[in-house]
Amino acid sequence: MRAKVPRRAALATRLSVAVVALAAALGGCDEPVGDTGGGGTCEDPAAAFVAGASTTASPAPIPATRTPGALHTAGQALVGADDAPVRLTGVTWSGFETDRFAPHGLWARSLRSMFDQMKRLGYNLVRLPFSDELLASGGAAPPAGAIDYDKNPDLFGLAGVDLLDAVAAAAGERDIRVLLVRAGPRAVLESGRESAACADDAAGWYSARVPEQRLVDDWQAIARRLRARPAVIGAELSAPPLGVSWGDGAAATDWRAAAERIGDAVLDEAPEWLIVVPVGAWLAAGDDPHAAWYAGDLRPTKRTPVRLRVPDQLVWAVHEPPPSLLPGADWFASPSYPDNLEAHWYRSWGFVVQNGEYPVIVTTLTPRLDGEADRAFIDTFLPYLSRYAVSFVVASWNGDLDGGVLLDDWEGVREPLQAVVGPWLAGAGAAP
Repeated sequence: MRAKVPRRAALATRLSVAVVALAAALGGCDEPVGDTGGGGTCEDPAAAFVAGASTTASPAPIPATRTPGALHTAGQALVGADDAPVRLTGVTWSGFETDRFAPHGLWARSLRSMFDQMKRLGYNLVRLPFSDELLASGGAAPPAGAIDYDKNPDLFGLAGVDLLDAVAAAAGERDIRVLLVRAGPRAVLESGRESAACADDAAGWYSARVPEQRLVDDWQAIARRLRARPAVIGAELSAPPLGVSWGDGAAATDWRAAAERIGDAVLDEAPEWLIVVPVGAWLAAGDDPHAAWYAGDLRPTKRTPVRLRVPDQLVWAVHEPPPSLLPGADWFASPSYPDNLEAHWYRSWGFVVQNGEYPVIVTTLTPRLDGEADRAFIDTFLPYLSRYAVSFVVASWNGDLDGGVLLDDWEGVREPLQAVVGPWLAGAGAAP
């Protein structure tokens, strides 16, 4: 039976904001801006890119033997040092990318109790977003109230990469792997995203404040510090960039070339890390609905794939939202919904998995249950991911975000969400 697709004004507003941000990014702006260290004037993002473009380094050494805990790829699979397949089923824990500069909820309970609960629930990966601002001036310190140091005495005095390292160490003690993701140039304010003087901060992989070379430098600093942590398995290079091209050689927009440069720079410091490349929102989408939506179209990569200097480390990251977050998508409106979904997934990104080419990780699995259409989506999507051993990350651990695994008391679990996802978690040992 065809499910009814709900439409939400809030999502329409969010998408409109993204379009406006993209237009401003591509067109420039004339408001004053300042990076973390001081003021300045708004620059053309492309000019900032050219001024700060990264340079090619010498090839990274390929390890003669794999380090226990490190992952690499074999066709569409992730495998460990012993070549046994590994499936990651995790959760995003936000906070490092905000102006608290620490995972949220540490004001309510201890870091170790968070990871203990994460482990009990069956998650085997934590995805940690951060902003470039976290690394500014030697490391941004959490403000008063961000961490209860009576509950977390071992975190006292830590900031920036030092705090990131401590969180990774605590995860590793519980056999929870860590995926780092660069969420953007600037920290998100707790009251909402900072009123941007230049909208380019919301668009491509670089900005007027943070040229590509700064992004590279930040990634290399993190890699140097955390590469000795076996729990840290990779770098998700950026949030999905808006308004980018693929393989056309245009320096200011070619995300393929940038992903190779940035990925190789990370591998120079951590040659066994996975390099997770997010799908962008392509400039040349035209009227193709499969290409026009955000972060789910891998078809351009068929013609010009990413080639990293260290082989077998590339993983693709995609987003696949449910109907309540993508109203009006033609595959949700089809009379054959939800039976048509597998064909849509194969066409958009599933071909790289089903044809044995590359692993994919769904980085924002959103198990919403806003009506019959959402339920039909998740009941089709989770078995599909399991059938092809596709890794996924539930959108949020946070109790202060709608749809997080935890309730807003940071102790209780949102049981309807966990009931849907739990049986499919690799760490639970109960996936059908």
